[in-house]
Amino acid sequence: HHVSLSYLSREFKEQTGLTFSEYLVKVRINQAKAFFQEGVDRTVVVAELVGYHDVKHFRNVFKKMTGLTPTEYKESIKEEG
Repeated sequence: HHVSLSYLSREFKEQTGLTFSEYLVKVRINQAKAFFQEGVDRTVVVAELVGYHDVKHFRNVFKKMTGLTPTEYKESIKEEG
């Protein structure tokens, strides 16, 4: 359709307020939180399910986005329930 990547990137940021990469991370972490809430307990499994093949990187991104490590997040779910 003859649309440049830079144009699409600008439009995406204008519409969402996020770059595509930021949006993708947000979607992945929200899905990870949902998996933890549904009872998937193993962080390595959740990381793989949301597209992270390096569990250490997943833990770092998760903490950056939520303020909690995956373990701390899982504990907070148990305390609420």
